[in-house]
Amino acid sequence: SIGNLLLATDEGKKELYSYKADGYIFFFGYSRCNTTCPMGLQAFYQLYENPKLPKGIIPIFVSIDPGRDTWENLHRLKQNYGERILFILPETKEELRNLTKEFEVQFSLSNPMNPDYQISHTGNLYFVDSSFKLSRIFTPNERDTEKITSEIANYYLGEKHENKKEL
Repeated sequence: SIGNLLLATDEGKKELYSYKADGYIFFFGYSRCNTTCPMGLQAFYQLYENPKLPKGIIPIFVSIDPGRDTWENLHRLKQNYGERILFILPETKEELRNLTKEFEVQFSLSNPMNPDYQISHTGNLYFVDSSFKLSRIFTPNERDTEKITSEIANYYLGEKHENKKEL
């Protein structure tokens, strides 16, 4: 059901499967985050600058703060961390719930009555292959982008090797 996820982009809503890619890497965060998200976005940037990463993989940043995030904020992040990132801003709490439930993303608001609340969240990178299978979760402790790149590249090499065996 990951392929059927409805994504609210700055160009309108699209289902994930309409992006026809070799894979996807999801990161859930928010624009006001000053700890976890800059490191996650920096990892995105380093991954996509690495020529060893398969070019057909789409990086996707999903806002977990649709109440305060705006397209202006997300466009600023895009300018700072790379044009290749697809930013998603859920329009409703239900839309956000559907996205986070699919990946079992954990997050919670600290002091939600304060307008400057922070959101505690995991900072994981979620690798989804071209058949929309959640294939790997990279935790913040596994943020070595060279290792992530190698693991994803090897995933596709192994997949091609398995296909040859079946012939």
